[in-house]
Amino acid sequence: LSFTLEGGTAGVGSVALTIKGPDGLLLERDWEIAVRPAQAVVTKRLTSQIQPGKKHESTADVLAEFVPGTAEALVTLSSRPEMDLANLLKSLSRYPYGCVEQTTSRALPLLYVGELAESLGIVEDELALRNTVQRAIRRIFTMQRGDGSFGLWSSRSNREEWLTAYAMDFLTQAKELKYAVPDYPYQRGLKWMAQSVSGGRYSKSSLPSRVYALYVLSRAGKAKLAELRYVHDVYLQSIPTALGRAQLGAALAQAGDKRRAAQAFAAAKSSWRRPNRFWKDWWFWDYGTSLRDMAGTVYLASWSDQAGSDWPELAQTMADTAARSGYLSTQEKAWLALAAREMGEGGPIRVAIDGKAVPERTKPLYVRFDEAALAGGRLIANQGDKPVWQGITLTGVPRDELPAERKGFVIIRGYYTLDGKRADLSEVRQGDTLVAVINGEATTKLDHQALIVDLLPAGFEIENSRLEGGRGTDEMRWLPELSKTRNVELRDDRFVAALDLDSWGKREFTLAYVVRAVSPGEFKAPAVYVEDMYKPSYFARSRMGEVTILPVE
Repeated sequence: LSFTLEGGTAGVGSVALTIKGPDGLLLERDWEIAVRPAQAVVTKRLTSQIQPGKKHESTADVLAEFVPGTAEALVTLSSRPEMDLANLLKSLSRYPYGCVEQTTSRALPLLYVGELAESLGIVEDELALRNTVQRAIRRIFTMQRGDGSFGLWSSRSNREEWLTAYAMDFLTQAKELKYAVPDYPYQRGLKWMAQSVSGGRYSKSSLPSRVYALYVLSRAGKAKLAELRYVHDVYLQSIPTALGRAQLGAALAQAGDKRRAAQAFAAAKSSWRRPNRFWKDWWFWDYGTSLRDMAGTVYLASWSDQAGSDWPELAQTMADTAARSGYLSTQEKAWLALAAREMGEGGPIRVAIDGKAVPERTKPLYVRFDEAALAGGRLIANQGDKPVWQGITLTGVPRDELPAERKGFVIIRGYYTLDGKRADLSEVRQGDTLVAVINGEATTKLDHQALIVDLLPAGFEIENSRLEGGRGTDEMRWLPELSKTRNVELRDDRFVAALDLDSWGKREFTLAYVVRAVSPGEFKAPAVYVEDMYKPSYFARSRMGEVTILPVE
C-alpha cells in the first residue's frame, strides 16, 4: 500500500495506523511528523494613534501574506511611543542559535519580564520561566574556559573578554534574584575579571571589556572604589564607547561616588554615535552599535538613579532610532528590552477590546492575536481623553517566495555528485549522496561575524562524517580549500556555520557538507542565507528552488 503525505500547514502533524487481521490481530502505531516551512519567520511593524473616542479594527487580512498557521499579531497599546517590548522578547525567544552572547541575550530580559513572557506564550508559567533561565545558566557555564573566562561557542573557543563580562553580568543579576548559580565556576569568572583589570594600565582596545568587568565586579561587591576613581580620572575620555562610559558611571554610583558617576554619564550621553569606519576603529569589536549603546546607557542611568531631566527626551530618541531600524541584533534587542523596562510607566490609558472595557492602567497593554482570533475582526476603542499609541507587530512565514537579496554579502549554493559534477535536482534518486557547496563573499569594507544558515529540503538529511560509515568533505579531492569556521552545527533540518571575515583581505568563504536523499517526493529547496550576527542589516539570500527525489528502483 502506498500513501501520499503532504505538508499543508506548519507545525507537528500526526499519522496513525491501525492494522487488523485474523485471529484478533491488532497493531496500532502512530508517528509525529514536523512540518517546517521552507522560509524563515519575518516581521513587520505598524504604528498608529487611536484618537480619543475613536476605534481601530484589525482583521485577518493583515495576516494574509503569511503561511497559514505561522502568523500572529502582537498589539501594544500605550500612552506614549514605546519600545515594542513584546516583540523584542518574542523575537529573542525565536532565535535558534546558541553562542554565549546569544544565550545570554535571550535569557537576560527574562529575569525581569516574566509576566509579559507568560502572556506572550514564551513560557507557560513562573516555574517554566525559572526553568528557562536555569537552562541558560547551565548552557553558559558549558562555554566557560579553564581559566574562568568564556569562549564564544564552547569552552575550547578563544577567550572573549567583553563577552566574559556580559555573561558574568547576567549571572550576577540572576544570582541577585535567587536563581541557582553554581558558586565555584561563578567565583572563577569573578577572579578572572579581577585579574584582567589589575595593574591599572589599559589600552584603548581593552577599555570596553575592562570597564565592563569593573562594573560587574562592582555589582558583585568585589570592586575597589579607589580603582574606579582612578579609571574615571585617567581614562574616562579614552573609553571609546558610550556604553563603557555608562558602565563606569553605574559602577561609581553603586560605590557611592555620585559626582564622578554624573560626569561619566554626561560623557556617555555625548558619545552615543559611533564612527562608521569600523574597519579602522578595530577596538569596536564589542558586539555593539550606536543603538545598543543608547539602550545600555538609558538602562544603566535609570538603574543607578542617574537619569536627569533630559533623559526622557533622550530615551525617546532611542525609541525612534529603534523604530527606524529594519533589523536588530540580539545585543540591541536585549539592551532595548532592559531599557524599556527601566523607562517606567506612562500616563493612564482607558481602552476597550470588542466592547469590553479594560481596567485603566499606566503600564502598556499587550495583546496577542492569532489568525483564528482575527477571523471575525477585533475592535480596539480609545475610551480616554488622550491619544493612545498602537503598535502592531506582524510575524509569520511569507506565503510568497522571497527574492534573492544582496546587502553587503553575496551567497550561492550548489549541489554536486561525489565526483564533483553538478547534480540535477529534478531527478535525484532516493539513497543518492550529494555534496552541498556554499560560496559567498562580503562586499563591504567592514569586519563581519558571519552566520551562514542553509535549511535543507525536506527529503534530505545531512550525513555526519563523525558517525561510522559517514562520508566527510575531506574525502572530496575536487573541492577547493574550505574556510576555517568558528563553529559548525549539523542539525536535523539545517546546516549552520559561523566564521569571521576581516577587512584586511579575508572576504570570501567556501563551505561544504554531505547530504543524502532519504524521502521520495517533490520538495522546496530553501534559500541559503548569510548575515552579520551583530550588524544584521548586512545580509544576503539566494533564490529558492525545487528538488524531486525519485523512489529507489
